[in-house]
Amino acid sequence: MNDKTELKKIEVIQAPVIKFDHLEATGEQIKKELAAMQLDKLVVTEDSLKSAKETRTRLNKELEAFENQRKLAKDMILAPYELFNESYNSNIKEPYANASKDLKSAIDRVTGDLLSKREDEIKEHFFNCTGGVHPFLNFNDIGLKIMSSKSNKYYTDKIDLFLDRLNKDLSTIESLQESNRIRAKFEINGFDLSDAISSVNNDIAREKKIESANKTKEKARQSREIQESIQFINEPEIEPEISKPKKTKEPMETFEVSFKVTGDISSIKALKAFMESQNLDYEQI
Repeated sequence: MNDKTELKKIEVIQAPVIKFDHLEATGEQIKKELAAMQLDKLVVTEDSLKSAKETRTRLNKELEAFENQRKLAKDMILAPYELFNESYNSNIKEPYANASKDLKSAIDRVTGDLLSKREDEIKEHFFNCTGGVHPFLNFNDIGLKIMSSKSNKYYTDKIDLFLDRLNKDLSTIESLQESNRIRAKFEINGFDLSDAISSVNNDIAREKKIESANKTKEKARQSREIQESIQFINEPEIEPEISKPKKTKEPMETFEVSFKVTGDISSIKALKAFMESQNLDYEQI
């Protein structure tokens, strides 16, 4: 404040006086009476239960009487202070607090404008450096917390270091196998190259394991089909008997030929059907 405002000292004209010099003697008397009762050794039975309850009630009432005197003394001491405190808050503290609040609002508005301007300048540096080279990269990805206590150079240096590391990591990725997959991980995990490589390697290992399991299942399936086809070929087909007029046929000269057939299931089935259509006898070698 200015020189016209006199800062008068707040004084306590008379300190509160509480007469309690008798408490020590009263306390000694209470302790003797309680010790004589030997409550720590007291055994309460069904017969003495009523007496024990009455004793406890009496002691609680005595304590309550002393507590009421203590609270009365406290209220008498605090009463003038509460009047003083109310006057102090309304006449001194609140005017200062309101003035400080108004100044803070004005300061925050200007500070906010300055920070916004600084952020725009730093963002401009970021966009000039990236130039659309990394469309996946946003300004917020760098994680800068712009404050008035730091210079613009502090933040532009942070951006330059980040972009330099990013470009080196991207160059490393291009030299690696599975570069496309690693880069995709790199762009979504916060630009952590080590984590991206590890993640892709784990994915590949898992895919190979699945592929190996599928191949094993497919081989087992094909093996079952072959066994079922062989069993089907070896089983004689039972055709319904149809009464046909007997014809006298002249015996035909027959020949025996042995050969091995290799082919897929459908071809073997077709060969079997052809031999049966020609009334050729065959057996598995």
